[in-house]
Amino acid sequence: MLHVNLPITFVLILLLLLIESNKKATIFVVAFSK
Repeated sequence: MLHVNLPITFVLILLLLLIESNKKATIFVVAFSK
């Protein structure tokens, strides 16, 4: 079960990091275009 659960957790962490970096990039673009 752990062997199956590990990749799912890894994918979730990657998605979370992607969303966070997208938020920061969006905030930067919004702040830069003002």
